[in-house]
Amino acid sequence: MDRSHAVVIHRNGSQLPAHRPEAMPVVVTPVTDLYEAEREYVVRLDVPGATRETIRVEVQPARLHVSADVAVRTGADVTVQHREIVWNRFTRSFNLGPGIHLEGITAAIADGVLTVRIPKSEEVLPRNIAIQ
Repeated sequence: MDRSHAVVIHRNGSQLPAHRPEAMPVVVTPVTDLYEAEREYVVRLDVPGATRETIRVEVQPARLHVSADVAVRTGADVTVQHREIVWNRFTRSFNLGPGIHLEGITAAIADGVLTVRIPKSEEVLPRNIAIQ
């Protein structure tokens, strides 16, 4: 059984402009790892500054979409001298192939890392055949 295409990662291709107005949101693609275990796929996304209240995880029959809006924090009494942490919105999408149990998908965030667990459906899990 070929399971190599059960989850496909797509980058949104966003690039940071060299100069941009402060009011213009920057959309980035978070760094992502994808693991396959016997019973599930695990997707880990680095989302520093995001909280469970600001992250949206949406699932459709063949697609998982993760996005968040994160406030860029700058105190009112400071002048920014140099800024590299400029993003305030991220988005990432994954195609879900056959063999995924959509109702069982879960997500949790800890230490700036969002972990999405995508269980495999029973039909694609290995099973032992009794010998008669």
